[in-house]
Amino acid sequence: MKLRLVLKQSLRDFKSKKILYSIFLLFLIVAFSIITGLFSFQFKFDRYFDDMFKPAANITFNYPRFASSNKKDDDKFAGFIDKNNNLYNYVDDIFKKINKDKYEEIKKDNKLESSIKEYIDVIGNHRGDLRKYEEIENQNAKQIGEKIFHYFCDEQIQGYKSTTRSFSKNLLMQYLEDSKQKYKIHNQWFKWDHWATFEDRYGSSRVFIETMPEIREFWENKNDFDEKVNDNFKFKNQVKIESQINVSKLSKEQKQSIKDQKYFFASPKYVKNNNLKLGDYYEFKTSSGWIKLMLVGTCYSLDSIFEKDSLKETHVFLALNLNEKKYWINMIDIAFDSSTARDYKKFSNLFLNDFELKQPNDIAFKDHTLDKTFYDNKQYVVDAIKVKNVLFAVNSGISILMIFLVCAVFYFIADQLVKLQRENLSFLRSLGVSKLKLSLLTISSVIFPLIIALIIGISTSSVISQIFVDVVKNEYPFIWSNSLFSEKTAFLLIFISIVMFIMFILVTATKLSDKNLSIYSVNKSKAPKLGYKLFKKTINQAPSNIKIGFAFSFKNIYKNIVTFVLLLISFTTLFYSVQFNSSVKNSIEAIRQAYKPYESVKLQDWLPVTYDASDLSDQKTNNRKLSYSSIQSLEGIKPINSTEQLINALLNTTFSGDDIKNYMISQELIHKIENTDPEKFIEDLKKEIDKSKIGINNDQKEFMKKMIDDHKQEIISTDQKIIDFIKEYRTKLSLLNNKYNNPDIAVPINLLFGKTLSFKSEENSIASYWSHSLMYSSNINKYNGLANERFRWTVGIGVNREDEISKNFALKDIEKEIKNKFKDSKTISVERFKVDNKTRDVPVLNVAATDTFIKDSNAKLGDILKITLGTAFKSDQVDSFPFVYIKIAKVYNRQNIYKGLYFDKKDFINMLYNYNYLTSNDQKNPEIQVNQEIKNIIKPIYEGINNDGDFLNNTNFSKDELPINNQYFTLPIHSSLSVLNQNNQWTTGYNQESNGKQITNYWSPITKHSDDIDADIESSSLVSYLKTMPTNSFNFNKFAEIVQKELDPLTEAIQKILYYLVVVSISISMILIILILYENRRTIILFKAMGYKLKEINRYLIFGYVVADILALGFAILIVFYIISTLNTQFIDTFNLALSFYWSLPFILICIIPFILFIVMMLISVKTFTSKQSPKNIFQEA
Repeated sequence: MKLRLVLKQSLRDFKSKKILYSIFLLFLIVAFSIITGLFSFQFKFDRYFDDMFKPAANITFNYPRFASSNKKDDDKFAGFIDKNNNLYNYVDDIFKKINKDKYEEIKKDNKLESSIKEYIDVIGNHRGDLRKYEEIENQNAKQIGEKIFHYFCDEQIQGYKSTTRSFSKNLLMQYLEDSKQKYKIHNQWFKWDHWATFEDRYGSSRVFIETMPEIREFWENKNDFDEKVNDNFKFKNQVKIESQINVSKLSKEQKQSIKDQKYFFASPKYVKNNNLKLGDYYEFKTSSGWIKLMLVGTCYSLDSIFEKDSLKETHVFLALNLNEKKYWINMIDIAFDSSTARDYKKFSNLFLNDFELKQPNDIAFKDHTLDKTFYDNKQYVVDAIKVKNVLFAVNSGISILMIFLVCAVFYFIADQLVKLQRENLSFLRSLGVSKLKLSLLTISSVIFPLIIALIIGISTSSVISQIFVDVVKNEYPFIWSNSLFSEKTAFLLIFISIVMFIMFILVTATKLSDKNLSIYSVNKSKAPKLGYKLFKKTINQAPSNIKIGFAFSFKNIYKNIVTFVLLLISFTTLFYSVQFNSSVKNSIEAIRQAYKPYESVKLQDWLPVTYDASDLSDQKTNNRKLSYSSIQSLEGIKPINSTEQLINALLNTTFSGDDIKNYMISQELIHKIENTDPEKFIEDLKKEIDKSKIGINNDQKEFMKKMIDDHKQEIISTDQKIIDFIKEYRTKLSLLNNKYNNPDIAVPINLLFGKTLSFKSEENSIASYWSHSLMYSSNINKYNGLANERFRWTVGIGVNREDEISKNFALKDIEKEIKNKFKDSKTISVERFKVDNKTRDVPVLNVAATDTFIKDSNAKLGDILKITLGTAFKSDQVDSFPFVYIKIAKVYNRQNIYKGLYFDKKDFINMLYNYNYLTSNDQKNPEIQVNQEIKNIIKPIYEGINNDGDFLNNTNFSKDELPINNQYFTLPIHSSLSVLNQNNQWTTGYNQESNGKQITNYWSPITKHSDDIDADIESSSLVSYLKTMPTNSFNFNKFAEIVQKELDPLTEAIQKILYYLVVVSISISMILIILILYENRRTIILFKAMGYKLKEINRYLIFGYVVADILALGFAILIVFYIISTLNTQFIDTFNLALSFYWSLPFILICIIPFILFIVMMLISVKTFTSKQSPKNIFQEA
């Protein structure tokens, strides 16, 4: 059969069914445009993302202590022992290579092994710091250390080419670098921990001092560059180059700038926003003045792709040798080939085969565990992957449904077209035309529209792709190409086309059989099935119209099923798009409603309850006092607004018996400190001491000035840390209200000494609570709360049972659910479950949980867990923790911002103190009995809460945009360190009666562990505690706004896709209707010839399809409900947002409109089509 005949027959077919083919072509074009666009975006985004993620590190390796095998039997050593002499051999080989003569000389004196091991012991005691060789007393070992230091450091940073190499000041890290194959490490690089803020001409930009990839053309040959440099900038430097200057066209000045490393790379976003050009010079202000650097290329770091916060994003990359002080690195990142968990385990096993971990039972060495040495520092990477997975999950719902829809429609079209051409094909078959040629005739009718649709769909798919590119383009530093069509997309479309072709072959193979195409079977109907015959007998006495109706329905049951399937997929795709947006919108609004009438809260997960009031040098822990008390108003608290008032308060509380707890450092003074140089602040304090006119003598004034001078560096460093914190906190507050960007406006922070403000107001529905960090465990099978048991962290929120406002918010109706109460408690019930292989009746505290806690703990309503006050014991050497059994009696499904448990605090503390879960026999069991020392810790809390329900309340759910407990921040009492008068001499010492009266009680003693006082202050309890101010601080409305802002681009993209899906849905409906009418044409004419009215014919015709429409509507809603429920887990994990199915007005309308539209179109089409049919035209083409 000639191609001309195929084309002629196809054209004739197109003309006879031009409406059907036009709609079919439109459907295919839109469908393939959506499929191609969505998958092109996903494949390209996935590739960009993987390019950045695959070389990213999985874990961070902290610098641990280590030693040679000489320390194997040293019980006082804590760290890793080089038991197999791997590190020894490594140092031996290096020393031999760099100074063979000296090596042989020491070896000849039989001092080589002892010298190398002494060198390893000293360096290892300093956690591998190569510079500490200077402290070695043995001269041979010292010389070895000096040579190795220069080998690893000085020589490597000479010359511009060496800057592409990663290097460290650490011996163990260098050993791992050269032992990657041995320990199955894919790659590693050294991590810089220094951010620098450089001022540019456009404002302020954070600059990350990074080892840069070298300029390609400065290498001798391309192979040398590819081998030595490409891998380095890809893996070690953690940067990806997007563009680079053409070196061959540079001037002499520009080339000299590169050789002198007076150049920089910048992120594409930074270059675009500031309109920078490659080869031009730009100025940056450093601590030493303005420097002029040449822009040589664009790149971005591996980390910046995941750090969505613009404050953390790297914009400018400088050459390493620009600042010699930034050579040194203090940790290393390690990347593995495949899954982190599997390869980390493999690595740790191999490492421990060579290095034995010694961990004496001493609290000072508690960080010497493998878990503390290796840890996952890439949480933001994990979060970014979650966001990507959510995006793909949302997209996949549409794209996969569209693939099913295209295949289903194609199959139905193919099937119906073969049926409609059955007469022509039968006649041609009787004339001797082969089945292959008949297949070509039939396939051409659908293949041509398919080819046209593919071409146009691919051409227009970029519009769909761009919709989702707009969703992520501002979040990631990718340079998106104009066309996202890739090989993967092409393979996918080829695969879909092959599947569709196979489906058509299957259709033609069954429909073009000799039996079906026999001339005798042209108008032959199939004999009724046995089931239909039996059913017909049961309705034999029914009216004729009912029997005819059922007969018509049975005849069309296949088409009814097909209609149901196609409408189901079409409706599901359409409904899903609208429901997703409605769910996001309503779920975000639910966040605001879940915490009504409150707007903000600061949960205290770091505020210590008690402190050790004894002399810390004696290491006593049994003299516990409370770190703070609660006040319900600021009445009696004197604000300190100036340095004069500050000095007067310090002098009065130090020498005159006044109590510092009666004072408050106001935000005005903090604002002044923020804008005052620390050195000048010290001088201002001393001047105010001299000017003070309160009743103290000169000796006391001189003593105070001496204290300031003696601790000058500590005070200056602490002051600077506070200034840095305030500036950082100001930036965070500007997200709530941009007025805080103005440095002239004071940050609303007032510091209270040893007191927490717990407002209560029935008029404004304000209540206060006690919040504290808790540890929980799902292991309830044993009474022993062993310290090494696996506990996880959460926040507990204690409620005063007498306070109706707080109880109605946190524990509403919980008492009604308790059937078997324990004694006279309010929220303790007796539950029966198995403990220590015995079924027991155990007192259990009934609690309410936030939805986030439920998801994180995998618990459910009615589950029993164990909780304990973990932070109260973490500084004590104990064998077991007291704990409380809890039952999840209520779940707040809409509270997804924080992970927490609500409980009656009096019942909780009573259970914790009295160990109510223990029987009298259990309490006598030495293996179960809890350490009495812990009971002493809990006792002050127990006594206070039983005397006052508001005792230790430290948390307010506030109606302000900023939490009350951040506006009035509590400085807890840390010690009894006081100024004392001993023998008429003023000195400092420990006074157990001080109880927070003096400022020194709030100064946590600093344990010096380095030569860097800034590092000591940074790690001090006071600074660490101040930094917790933003932690667990929540503004519910702002949180909702942030989530909404994150999801707005996605919902807008879905909304745009919805317009295309409407076209698809209408096309599906029209295709179904036309095919239904074409196939039922003869039946319609037969009914008209028999005298049936048009109304009756229409009713018989549409009945089955209306049923299919109704079923498709119902099942589509159920499927969408399931999809939203499936996405819910991902959204909670990623955005703390619980997606729920909502019957919103847009969703109800989108359900009703397509449903009614199909029926209306069906009625109109059937009525119009039926009216035009005449028995005399029965042999004419439709």
